[in-house]
Amino acid sequence: MANFCKDSEDCVTEVDKMLYVLKNIGKMLDQPHWLQHEVYTRIFNACEIAGFTEDKRIKYEKEMYDERRLKSEMKTAKRLGFEEGVKEGREEGREEGREEVRVELIRTIHSKGISVMEIAQMLDMDPARIEIILADS
Repeated sequence: MANFCKDSEDCVTEVDKMLYVLKNIGKMLDQPHWLQHEVYTRIFNACEIAGFTEDKRIKYEKEMYDERRLKSEMKTAKRLGFEEGVKEGREEGREEGREEVRVELIRTIHSKGISVMEIAQMLDMDPARIEIILADS
């Protein structure tokens, strides 16, 4: 570092820029436009945090902890909601499938000449429900 003597205008490679930042960051008030890159932004942010007073640093760390905890809770809630939605969707799909089979069975049995009352007794269903199913066909 002691041998690095380039000015900001002479820094063209990323290595030059990094060395310049490391050597001169204490003298810089703001992040120059030619260093607008995520890596340099992180360095400037870290230096800003390092300059916090003890009280400000504790407050910052608590806020960051709260933010990470909230993000984690949101991610978990989203995952659990998705899993529950998939489970409910499967259960609803199975129930719909069972209902379709039941309806088809009722229609088939009725087409063989079996009365609504006999079908209701066989399937332990309300005769009115069977009549509605047959009326819809």
